[in-house]
Amino acid sequence: MSNFASGILFVIIGVTCLLIIGRRRFYRRNESGLEEFDNYTKAVATSFIEGIIQIIATIMIFLGGLFAVVFYFVG
Repeated sequence: MSNFASGILFVIIGVTCLLIIGRRRFYRRNESGLEEFDNYTKAVATSFIEGIIQIIATIMIFLGGLFAVVFYFVG
């Protein structure tokens, strides 16, 4: 796979991860707009894991866009 295609794939995977996290957060909200969890442990674990995935997805989008632009113009 070329580096340009790898960059585009990174962007697609990163955006997909962010959309999935956003969707999960949306469906956890109640009528008042507050997120609801079954217990404290699930709240902490879910927030932590989603935060890490969100950071990784943002880095993937940035690096994927950088790879795509650089390798598009370089060759």
